Amino acid sequence: MIAYEVPLLIIKIIANITLFLTIFLTCKFKVTPSFCAPLFFLFNIAGLFFLSLGLIEDIDKLIISAAFIIFVSYILIICYLTDKYFQRVKKEKE
Repeated sequence: MIAYEVPLLIIKIIANITLFLTIFLTCKFKVTPSFCAPLFFLFNIAGLFFLSLGLIEDIDKLIISAAFIIFVSYILIICYLTDKYFQRVKKEKE
């Protein structure tokens, strides 16, 4: 577990900051930031990696942390895709 603790902690901190920034910038500017799409792939791959390690070694803390990282990745992509959809609909109406 010690070998996975530092990378997991770094990814969780980045995921928390990204989630907070996305929510803040979306509420402030009414547009989802463009960094959401690339970070979806980063968090999804990292989350699946840590999830597989947690399942292999049967570490509950690792599984829960990986599930949070995957959750953040899907929140980011949902925000990004819904924003792009509504921008396209708005553009078609004009």
